Amino acid sequence: MKTVFIRAIEAADDEKAAVLREAVQAGSQSRFDADVSTFSQVPRSPFAYWASDDIRACFANNPRFESERRTAKVGLQTSDDFRFVRLAYEVSPRSQKSVLWFPFSKGGSFSRFYADVVLFIHWQHDGSMAKAWAESLYGGAHHWSRRLQNVDFFYRPGLTWPRRTQGGLSFRIMPRGCIFADKGPAAFVNDDASDKLLSLAAISNSRPFSALVEMQMAFGSYEVGVIQRTPIPVLDPSQISLLSKLAHRIWSLKRLLDSRTENSHALSLPALLQVAAVDLKGRAEAWANHASTLQA
Repeated sequence: MKTVFIRAIEAADDEKAAVLREAVQAGSQSRFDADVSTFSQVPRSPFAYWASDDIRACFANNPRFESERRTAKVGLQTSDDFRFVRLAYEVSPRSQKSVLWFPFSKGGSFSRFYADVVLFIHWQHDGSMAKAWAESLYGGAHHWSRRLQNVDFFYRPGLTWPRRTQGGLSFRIMPRGCIFADKGPAAFVNDDASDKLLSLAAISNSRPFSALVEMQMAFGSYEVGVIQRTPIPVLDPSQISLLSKLAHRIWSLKRLLDSRTENSHALSLPALLQVAAVDLKGRAEAWANHASTLQA
């Protein structure tokens, strides 16, 4: 037996009566018929009456993100970014290639598939200074692990996403050798296979996946636990191969757009030198068309 829900919260006060009258009839966009017994199929049973029974069944019929040799982990909090974190251009190329500074994935703005790693973190001797600092703040040996979490997953290739953005959920490739933060959690596959990571990026950036994540959220923070509980379809080898190729193509195109950004690791030439035209106006128009084509 289904329960009828009527959603009139978006309607103006003088329109609510009309919305309610219309909702009495089946087929109204303001009316939702839901089997409340299926609410428990979604982790923590959110009151998502607007979702269909088939959508809720996705949680029962598909494996979770945190399964099938996949995992998602929260990263570290330095408790003093001014001490331990620098922009990439503040760190000399020699230091970047040494064991002193490491690329640091720390959230950032909305960007699917690709985002340059613009930060570095001081992590000499396996983060001995950061661990000592955390111990002094939180008391006693090994208490650093309360803030510097999942260090065993550092340096592995994976996916990362900002926990909070205005644009919504966005997974991007995290290259090998990075350290990740609490504000920029990371996801991994067991064997670090690039095709599996890329196909996972394609699925995780899809609108259905985002919708399933949003169903579980009470506010706009994409916490690790929510991602872990979200269902993922089982892919066969041909689907993994196709999705990984498409995801890699998107990553390449977005990185190509970044090749004109002066403080990006992808920089090759200024935008106006990457296109051909006889004058400045022509080059500006040519780059605008080029960028628009890549975005499309």
